[in-house]
Amino acid sequence: MSLLVVSLFAYFFESVMKNAQNKLTLNNVELVKVNEHLKQEINESKQAKEALSQAYDELKSTQAQLVQSAKLASIG
Repeated sequence: MSLLVVSLFAYFFESVMKNAQNKLTLNNVELVKVNEHLKQEINESKQAKEALSQAYDELKSTQAQLVQSAKLASIG
């Protein structure tokens, strides 16, 4: 092979590799952004779950108080 063919091949290969590396870098940046967004959504979901759990516990307590009040009212 002549030096010209080898040089052209090397240039083409380097160009392809740089293009692939640039695409990988952009994909990595996008993945980092998506990952951060997902972490934020997970935290929001955890907070919502905690709020719902607390509301449910309060509802159960209120229901128990109402049942107790109804029992006392039926006795008295």
